[in-house]
Amino acid sequence: MNPKRRDFLLASAASFAAPAFLGAEDKPAEIPISGSTSPEMAVVDEAFTKLVREQKIPALGLAISKDGKLAYARTFGYADREKKTPATVDALFRIASLSKPITSVAIYQLIEKGTISLDDCILDKVRFPPLLPKGEKVDPRWAKVTVRQCLQHTLGHDRDKSEDPIIQTGDNAKLLNSNVPISTVNVLRYGLGKPLDFDPGTKQVYSNIGYLLLGQLIQIVSRQTYQDYVKKEVFAALKITQPRLGRAIVEQRAKNEVRYYDSKNRDSYGLYPPRIGKQVPIPDGGENFEAFEAHGGWIASAIDLVRFLSAFDDPAKCTILSAKSIETMWAPPPGEVGHDKNGKPLPNYYASGWTVQKQDPKTPPNCWHIGRMSGTSAYMARYFNNICWAALFSTDTTDDVKEPALYAEKLMIQALGKIKDWPKEDLFPKYLK
Repeated sequence: MNPKRRDFLLASAASFAAPAFLGAEDKPAEIPISGSTSPEMAVVDEAFTKLVREQKIPALGLAISKDGKLAYARTFGYADREKKTPATVDALFRIASLSKPITSVAIYQLIEKGTISLDDCILDKVRFPPLLPKGEKVDPRWAKVTVRQCLQHTLGHDRDKSEDPIIQTGDNAKLLNSNVPISTVNVLRYGLGKPLDFDPGTKQVYSNIGYLLLGQLIQIVSRQTYQDYVKKEVFAALKITQPRLGRAIVEQRAKNEVRYYDSKNRDSYGLYPPRIGKQVPIPDGGENFEAFEAHGGWIASAIDLVRFLSAFDDPAKCTILSAKSIETMWAPPPGEVGHDKNGKPLPNYYASGWTVQKQDPKTPPNCWHIGRMSGTSAYMARYFNNICWAALFSTDTTDDVKEPALYAEKLMIQALGKIKDWPKEDLFPKYLK
């Protein structure tokens, strides 16, 4: 997944083998497609039309920008497959962990304002009483966890050892002696009552609970809801109006939001009224989705995400963060977590909400994030040459049991390596009104 050479796009395009379906000679089945393309971007259309058809993807939102101009915006497939409702070009999708870079930007804005710092102990401000089983005590290491460690997944939680508090809904409800759904605050209280798995800052293990803490920190410091702060200070500054925190059940979703299709057609007990305790599809209220918030709760269009990514094309002119903050946000974690034995930064690492690849100190890094949950696969990336793209899927695996976002990464790198000329028209004004 991580490229090894400076010329990320062309080198990677040459090294990735095309999936078998790219060579298919049969005539593509008709699928609805909305949005805008151009002759220069035909190679993208061809590759992703085949992906949707061959892998039976219900819906795919795809957008690409170059040097701050939206060059491509298409949505393939159906917002509702059963009703045969075509998805619109600005269709909203759950973006899962692509929410983390958004939360990170909000945190760095507050750091710029001087209201918090990276090395603040986060529980000095986020003070919720832990939910403790009878006879248990709070792990004292929680008091040492910093904002930086939450951003960089070094806070001390290992979900492979002690599971992820966001999915332990039943145990949480028992401790609370209450019904579902479980609020974000109570998910945190449950997590804070569990011992950490390693000393904070000593290693890096992906952790959702750190980002829930960051979301609450944003809310407490800004004195507004996490959603309101991000919509106002991050998205509105970029003329983006659609993103919001998603809702669990179909009846409460946004007008142009897609349906979600779990690849295994799994059901679970409903956590949201009016179907609490009844069998429902997992994406439709069978998981505690509305508590995901800062780590995975946003919905957005591919166009929205590409506009967000393109804000960093020229750090000196970025309207949402200073160049210094951007550099710090993309910097490696301190110590052995982000550096080799000689103290040199690793070429590939997880920074503050972004996976980063920086081979040449004279050029900007490549930054990306992947997201997945039941009924959702998502990917967004911005490259050193100011190409940004996002792909959002309404299912979590393809017909041949692979993650759509990883397919999209390989296909996109191949396609970008074949583009000789870029469209001159900027499509952002057309879609971000």
